[in-house]
Amino acid sequence: MPGEDDTNVEWVKRDSREWVLFAHQPDQLTARMTCTYLESGGIDARVGTQAGHYCVEVPLEQLETAYTVYTPADSGVLPAMEVSRKTGIHTGIHLREMLKNAGSEADEPERGRALRWVLRLVVIAALVGLLLLVFAE
Repeated sequence: MPGEDDTNVEWVKRDSREWVLFAHQPDQLTARMTCTYLESGGIDARVGTQAGHYCVEVPLEQLETAYTVYTPADSGVLPAMEVSRKTGIHTGIHLREMLKNAGSEADEPERGRALRWVLRLVVIAALVGLLLLVFAE
């Protein structure tokens, strides 16, 4: 009968290793990038949470090896993807500053509009003054 072969369920033994905290991360993206970096070094890693914050967890047996692959905050050496993420953050800050500056430049046409109204009032006052001089005689 069609479909009989694809309904077999195979149970996979659950990973019962003890997982320990490797590093706290500010967001899920950075945690995932750190996991990818560790996995490229042959370390099993997963994203977890502790007290509502993202973290990277590794098996207890691989903890020392994980620190040789990547030391989170102390080494000053960031995984390539984390470096690009930080560059992206700086680019975002730069763009935000450009938009703020563009907003302040948008005030200049407002000043120009006000100046035009002042000039119009001056011209009207001058014309009224001339009319008063002409008809005052």
